[in-house]
Amino acid sequence: GQALDAMTAAWEAHRASGTVPPLLDVQMSQALDALRGNALMPAVDDRNREGARNAALDVEMASLDLELQYRPPTEVDVARFNVWANQLAVDSASDEADPGQVAGDVSSLEWIWDRIAHSLERADVDEIEGQLEELRTAADDEDTGAAAEAAPRFVETVAGLQLTG
Repeated sequence: GQALDAMTAAWEAHRASGTVPPLLDVQMSQALDALRGNALMPAVDDRNREGARNAALDVEMASLDLELQYRPPTEVDVARFNVWANQLAVDSASDEADPGQVAGDVSSLEWIWDRIAHSLERADVDEIEGQLEELRTAADDEDTGAAAEAAPRFVETVAGLQLTG
């Protein structure tokens, strides 16, 4: 719809500036194409909805990669952490959830966490670390149901993170 048209127009304008690194150009263009393809298909079943959610998260991640040129890296990493939390929620909620995908999502969250934990409030750090441990256990046990159950609360906690100072 209109939001996708606006994103595409903004992307085309930014591309025309000639300042977009080639790999980021490919990443964003492919993500927008996937989102556009999913938008053209009616989301009448879970697979279409999941595809649309994945495409939207890919666009968001590509946007963050572009923003890294202009924003402090820690801010971008906190935003990436949020995207990966949402990716985990999408990947674990599927009826055919892949334990490998869930484990990969948790690993990505852990790697980003190592980069951002020092810049957050202690109470947030304790809460996230407890929830990450729960998600790691679910991933190690290949228990996608436990991951799916824990993911919404994790997404909510991550959305409330604030950088110190």
